[in-house]
Amino acid sequence: MAGSAAQALVEIPAAKPHLVVVDISLAGTSGLQLIKDILNRDPALSVLVLSTHDETLYAERALRAGAKGYVMKHAPTDEVMRAIRMVLRGGLYLSERMQSRLVGMVAGGGRAVSACRVASKREQCAFKGG
Repeated sequence: MAGSAAQALVEIPAAKPHLVVVDISLAGTSGLQLIKDILNRDPALSVLVLSTHDETLYAERALRAGAKGYVMKHAPTDEVMRAIRMVLRGGLYLSERMQSRLVGMVAGGGRAVSACRVASKREQCAFKGG
């Protein structure tokens, strides 16, 4: 377990993992940037995000950065293990809630729009068909 993104970028090649688990919040950089940096160095590596940050705010961004899945830290252990197994088999993992949300956006014909506001220093977004 690396203590920083810089340390992770040094330790990952030496460890030769099949899967890297990343958090969104890191000291010195964002987990999204770390995902990009990891995959720039080794595009074959699988990355899974395990985070306390709301998946409705970050899961799509993590996938766009190159992660193969996103699971919340408060998810039951069996769900976390299911995510790990799915990603290791070459699949993508999102909770059923996020799968439904993204399918709903796509089914809306790409008309989904993001309505975001900042409230109490916390970004809150809702996606609506337009």
